Amino acid sequence: MAMNTNRRKTAGRGTSPLTRRETEIVALLAQGMSNPTIGDELGITIKTVQNHMNSILAKVTPPPWADPRVYLSLWYLGDSKRLRELSVRPATTRSARKKVGAAT
Repeated sequence: MAMNTNRRKTAGRGTSPLTRRETEIVALLAQGMSNPTIGDELGITIKTVQNHMNSILAKVTPPPWADPRVYLSLWYLGDSKRLRELSVRPATTRSARKKVGAAT
């Protein structure tokens, strides 16, 4: 009987929705590496890194106002306090909106 070698297995991080490769990419991202550097480190093209990043962002969706790279790094590192801070929409005051509109 052939052994099932499913490449889509999750990384074993408890309830992580990411595959092993996606987890590797997020780990390198958390170290501050850029997409080209991640590609060099893993021996894959920048386009493949970008495809993985798109897949990761579809599974771990940051709020629209948060920097996705920062959000994923905090998510990977398990910094729940900072994630909660990022998840709260920044307050915009009426005067701040008025000033932005007045400048145009």
